[in-house]
Amino acid sequence: MYKNCKRLLAVTMFCSMLLSNINVYAAMVNMNLYYDGKMHRYHAEEVTIEINGENMPIEDMPPIILDDRTLVPARAVFETMGAEVAWNADTKEVYVRKESDVVVLKIDNKTGMKNGVDFAMDVPAKIVNDRTMIPVRAVSEALGCVVGWDAKTRVISIDEQQEIDTDVEDNDSDNDDNEEIEKDTNTNTNTNTNTNTNTNTNTNTNTNTNTNTNTNTNTNTNTNTNTNTNTNTNTNTNTNTNTNTNTNGVVNSGVVPTENSKVTSVIIPENENSQQIFTINTSSNIEKYQNLYVDDTRIVLDIYYAEKNLKSDNMTVKTSPFVSAVRSAQHDVDGVAVTRVVLDLKAPVKYHLTQSQDKKSLIVSFQESVVQSMTATNSDTTDTIQIQANAPVVANVSTLSSPNRVVIDIPYATSNLEPNLSAQGLSQVLAIRSSMYEEKTVRVVLEIKDTAEYEVIQSGNGIIVTVKKSTLENISYDASKKALVLQKVNTFDINSVIHTDNYLKNQYKVTLPGDFTNVYGYGTMKLPYEGIPSVTVENIGGKTTFSFLENKIRAYTVTEDSNYYYINIKNPKEVYDKVVLLDAGHGGNDPGTSGNGLNEKDMTLSIVNRAYALLQNTNKVKVYLTRNDDSRPENRYRANTANDMADILISIHMNSASPNPSPNGTEVLFVTHSNDVQGRLTSQIVATTLLQRTVNALSTNNRGLKYDTQHQKNLILLNSTVVPSVIVETLFLSNPGDALKISNTANHDKMAQAIYDSIIELADKYTWR
Repeated sequence: MYKNCKRLLAVTMFCSMLLSNINVYAAMVNMNLYYDGKMHRYHAEEVTIEINGENMPIEDMPPIILDDRTLVPARAVFETMGAEVAWNADTKEVYVRKESDVVVLKIDNKTGMKNGVDFAMDVPAKIVNDRTMIPVRAVSEALGCVVGWDAKTRVISIDEQQEIDTDVEDNDSDNDDNEEIEKDTNTNTNTNTNTNTNTNTNTNTNTNTNTNTNTNTNTNTNTNTNTNTNTNTNTNTNTNTNTNTNTNGVVNSGVVPTENSKVTSVIIPENENSQQIFTINTSSNIEKYQNLYVDDTRIVLDIYYAEKNLKSDNMTVKTSPFVSAVRSAQHDVDGVAVTRVVLDLKAPVKYHLTQSQDKKSLIVSFQESVVQSMTATNSDTTDTIQIQANAPVVANVSTLSSPNRVVIDIPYATSNLEPNLSAQGLSQVLAIRSSMYEEKTVRVVLEIKDTAEYEVIQSGNGIIVTVKKSTLENISYDASKKALVLQKVNTFDINSVIHTDNYLKNQYKVTLPGDFTNVYGYGTMKLPYEGIPSVTVENIGGKTTFSFLENKIRAYTVTEDSNYYYINIKNPKEVYDKVVLLDAGHGGNDPGTSGNGLNEKDMTLSIVNRAYALLQNTNKVKVYLTRNDDSRPENRYRANTANDMADILISIHMNSASPNPSPNGTEVLFVTHSNDVQGRLTSQIVATTLLQRTVNALSTNNRGLKYDTQHQKNLILLNSTVVPSVIVETLFLSNPGDALKISNTANHDKMAQAIYDSIIELADKYTWR
């Protein structure tokens, strides 16, 4: 089995942090790594690998250390040693075949398979910078190799001649230089008796964000077969005491403050081209915080022993190319007050999180980029422009007409580009220009053919623009009118156009009365409209249909003049006088509360769907839903949607006091908004109306209005909305009488009627805007 490793390439590996006492002259490696949906800055000392005693370099992507284990590029290593490496994109598996042995690794799975038999690994294979990286020790040993680690020389060795040393691993902890001591038993025939007792204690105190306590104790006993005994007892203890702990993004000083701090302010950049630093300030020391990874769309910071004392819970940011908003909320973890601050990102970008020297601030900083190169290539009717920078960048893309241009602005960046790049040999791009549009904004302009389609994506440290020939004709987009413009080649009656609003599936269809493929063609067109990324033109059932992809709910109208038809994209509040967003609480994997055999999410959905059906019979209001099935929109989405396109938000819920079965009745929750205006509809008016009609309809106990306490202020639907918003706690599922009442679908109809009557009353009596 060991022969499989004779030609295994040596690889380079990196330590995870700078060590203080070993090989201080080792080369440093700095690079950006993109994995697990996030950009990581990699800064580590170089480590070498020896194969059968020979130092072997690697010229492809270097190995990396994740979770103290070395990952290497699969193909670069194992194809060179004669193995066959294959990748299955559907199952996300990599296959390494060598003679009769086959090793299978699944991305992000710590269980590998050799010849059909599972084996465990300390770390899984991963996709890093679009490369398949696999654990060198796991695969090497699966193929029969032995792997050793020498901490003094920083060499990882792969050899077929030695026995596997189970005490060693390519594991450099953040602050420890642990000398591994072997455990040996030898027999000799000496007539001498030697007793050596050596105690070596090494204590290092470091201040950093990791706590590592390592104790290595090895006993070597040599016993002869005669009358003499040679005994050596060596004890090596390494103790590291650190002030901070770093586990899953948690930094903890270990100090428990006697009173909570207050999060007092968040300082944002002055403009897009100023230094991109966000500073979260508190009134006293931050003793514990966590950088909680959720996804690439946000930075989530939890500050422990902290109470939120910010002027705004939802701050829109217009001065950063990277951050669109800063949000905050209050919650608790095991009785500890925690303030959560969230930075919503415009795209996956690299950032640094540090704590100020006085420990009273958290600082999130973003790197200024340098646009280093731009290339242009052609393949048949498709042109590809690649813009490369030294760090992840965010592109602000817009279009200009006369001539047709794609404008790519890269803020907080400088440029090493030439002013013009040749477009010779390209089929869709007519000219390419670059400049410093502002002091720290790089602008790239692509002049393209009128009918060309384009796509701009962020990839690693660069931007890729694909421009291809379009199959669409006689169609354009007028940004000033926010309308899709169709030339009047063949006419049709705009009153015969069919509208299909499937907003819960992110789609709106406008269907023309006939087949106009020969006039407008088919295909997908990108739109420079926020929230409507594209429109697809296709023939469905013999009729030309325009399908708009929606990230925001929008309303559409069709108008015409002597030369053109216009499909106008509008906010619903531009089309309808009064707009209601009706929300069935919870849903999907969030059942809400339960009691007496009933689940909250089922009760709320039944009631809301019935109320929606009633409201389709009136033209006094336009009603939209957050869900009409067993799905679970995020509460943040529900609040943002209401702010964007609704006049009021009504969220239907059920209450519980489990295990206490006594509480019963109806209550309505709201928070007073700073923009409430006398004489105009407010949350309190909506809550009062719904409470009275619900109590009357269901004959429940009136528990009154609940408002402006910390409990209500902690609810996203109430604290993150700027339009009148209420939560109706219909009744208690934990109370047998209330539960029996709501288990009867006739009472669902009564509650739906109460919602309908409340909305109509509000529409008739009050000014909504």
